[in-house]
Order: sequence, then structure tokens, then C-alpha cells
Amino acid sequence: GKEGEEEEEEGGAKEGGGLEEGEGEGEEKGRKDRSWIKRVRVTDRKNGTYDVEYLPEGSGLLQMVVKVNGESIQGSPFIVHVPGKRLRISSPFDGRGVIAYIGTKGLRQPFVNPHDSGEVTASMSTMAVSHRGFTCGEPRVLVQGNVVDGRGKYNYTDNVRGSWMAVDLKRHRLEVEAYSLRSDACQNQHKLRTWRLEGCDDGASWVTIREHVNDASLSGKPFSTAAWTIEGFQGRPFQHFRIVQTDVNSSGNHFLTCAGLELYGVLHTAKGPEEAMEEGEGVKE
Repeated sequence: GKEGEEEEEEGGAKEGGGLEEGEGEGEEKGRKDRSWIKRVRVTDRKNGTYDVEYLPEGSGLLQMVVKVNGESIQGSPFIVHVPGKRLRISSPFDGRGVIAYIGTKGLRQPFVNPHDSGEVTASMSTMAVSHRGFTCGEPRVLVQGNVVDGRGKYNYTDNVRGSWMAVDLKRHRLEVEAYSLRSDACQNQHKLRTWRLEGCDDGASWVTIREHVNDASLSGKPFSTAAWTIEGFQGRPFQHFRIVQTDVNSSGNHFLTCAGLELYGVLHTAKGPEEAMEEGEGVKE
């Protein structure tokens, strides 16, 4: 609270100018305007000051407006930092990364492929078709989590230079600190060797996060995995990530084969009301 002032979180004031409980309004810095406060609790301390507790629905740098009688008080808007969730890697596909976290609703429920549930959207530049006419590429395979499911054994693009696979985290953004890849069921062939991990926040302006040249970390075994750390992108979250194959694979062609991507770092989420009430703790001013 602020001494000597009768404040109002946007949402209304009591008769006589005091504060009442209401919905806060704000915007995430650098993003579109949105309501990001789920709950506001105001306590009149009977001495000209108030305690205000509010429950944010997201994370990151948020902007809070406090008004009385429709006018912003001194110092408003205030910049509030709500920390994200840090997801650290212990080993490739350890069940503790971003895809696992989203697919289990915060590691609280059995995993559901988040592409299937609509929490994220996976995509591919092309989907290969076998000589028998079967489709051998399916975007959902990229985000099938730490266990290969029955539909996720083979996943590859056409034999086209510059092929890619991508994931849109939608209402999530990530300050990436590490990532893992898993090859598909092919043995001793078509393994990634030269590629880039890219990120962006608008689906168009891609930034190179890490580049690999003749990297043989993925062995020839089926479903081989490897992980890499990322430096220099703390404080710079992305919504979109993709793997772009920039030269031939281990078999000398341009089929991009990948049966899993997992990401790690600080996750910022524009949470839905139910998640915010379950996970959040009020911030006291």
C-alpha cells in the first residue's frame, strides 16, 4: 500500500473512495494488452494504508496499473517481475523438460502428447511417403515425450535440402538453456549431423540458437539420444523452436529424421484460470 492515498486496483472502489476486491488489469511487457491478474484481495489497515494481494496468471515482466477514481496513482504503472519455472536437464528425455511439463500439466498428471491436446503445435517442412504409399512423417512424433509411443517409431521428411521440424509452444515461452534430440527407429542410417536449432517469437524472424557441423552425438542405434547446453539466451524467451538440417545426414542425403525434441530452461506461461488458482501464490504489496 501507499501511505496517505486511497488506491484502487482497476475493478472499482468502495463508496467513500476506499478499495474493494476486483479484477486487476495489466499487460505483459512487449506483448499485447491482456488481463493477467486472476484475483485481487485488498485489506484496509484502518490507518490510511492498504495491503493488496494479487494472483498473476503468467510470468515475466508484467505491467500493473493502479488507479483511484479512474486516475493512475503516483508511480503507476508499476513493473512487476513474476519469475518463470526453471526446468533443468539431468539427462536426455529425463521427463523433466518443457514438453514433459506441458504434457503432464506441470508434472501432476499422466503424460498426454501436447500436440494431440492442442497445448502446442508441431509441424514439419514435408512428410515423407514410403515406396508402399505409407506416410512416414507425423508432426506429433516430435513432441511425444520421453517414451516412444506406438505411432512414433519412424518420422522423417522428404529428401529435400533445408528440411525442418518445429514446435510452437503457443501460450508458453522459453528462455532455452539446453535441449535434447532423439533419432527414429532407423539403424546406422539417416542420423542428423549438421543442423541448427532456431527460435523466434513471431513464427517468421528466426534466430540461430546453436549450430552443429559434423556433430556425431546421435549414434547409429535406433532411438539414440543426445543433449546440448545453450548459452547466451537468458532473458530472451522464444515461443517457436525448430531444427533445420543444413547439410547431408549420416547417409549422405537430406532426409531429416527425428523422433523427439525436448527443451529445458526458464518457462514462462500465460496460464489459464484453473492453473493459476492451483499453482499460484499471491504476491503481497
